[in-house]
Amino acid sequence: MSHSRTDNSTLGVLLMSLAAFLWVLHDVISKWVMQDYSIYQVLLLRTIFSLLPIAIVLRHEGGMVRLRNSRVWVCLGRGCLAVACFVLFLAALPLMPLTDIFAIVMSAPLLISALSALVLKEPVGFRRWMAVLVGFSAVLVMVRPGGHIVPLAALLVMGSVITYAFAMILTRRLGSTESAGAMTFYSALVFLSVGLIAAPFSWTQPTPVGLLLMAATGLLAGSAQYCLTEAFRIAPPSVVAPFEYTSLLWAMLFGFLVWGDVPTLLVLVSAAVVIASGIYVLHDEKTTQRRNRVSPVSFPPGS
Repeated sequence: MSHSRTDNSTLGVLLMSLAAFLWVLHDVISKWVMQDYSIYQVLLLRTIFSLLPIAIVLRHEGGMVRLRNSRVWVCLGRGCLAVACFVLFLAALPLMPLTDIFAIVMSAPLLISALSALVLKEPVGFRRWMAVLVGFSAVLVMVRPGGHIVPLAALLVMGSVITYAFAMILTRRLGSTESAGAMTFYSALVFLSVGLIAAPFSWTQPTPVGLLLMAATGLLAGSAQYCLTEAFRIAPPSVVAPFEYTSLLWAMLFGFLVWGDVPTLLVLVSAAVVIASGIYVLHDEKTTQRRNRVSPVSFPPGS
């Protein structure tokens, strides 16, 4: 049985906005606990605790039958991309302020829009390509040599953005046959495997507070991952992706309240250009659909 995908942009936008908030809260806690624990220990423990919301989602979607009907190897490949994205992101967290990280992360929707044209063959016109190029130019200004942002950290974040974008494109591709719960489960399985292999080599006995914080990251990650996966499954990437920009506002707020970070003017201006480019991409996508009176691209089951 295939899991039929619908195009519900309104619900997709709401889910993406909620996912953005949950992910920033997750990242704030992760940045805090990584002062005392390794990347792979955080990854392992947060994955274990993320299984609870994932199990709830799977039960809601029909139980284990969803997993038996899944394209297992493709879902596991998507999970490998997600693990690479997460590890690169965690590695960058201690190296730079949260707002600076998210200013670069904001380029992800632009990359997703570009990949939607190249991989999914969704219509992306000349003006939208120009908006994507302008946005990426602003990112290059932020991470230029000799700038405020640490080059190594910037490379780690950009690597995370690239793997994330491919994972989300694959999410859209799988959406014709797979449920969000199944895709999230197989991602968690890859996360768990990597954590079990790597964590023992850098294990620190967690304190009760540390364990509680990592449990919170797991619950947040499981919930956020479902919201994000479902958003990309039920709506076109070019519609929902720009609403990830709301995470920059949360990152600025939490960065200031927790660490007293104040972003530089260059980062703020560059981030504004990236966001403006993304908003234009969204506007142009809607205008194109209205003018051509075509529905977003869909794929037949098994494609």
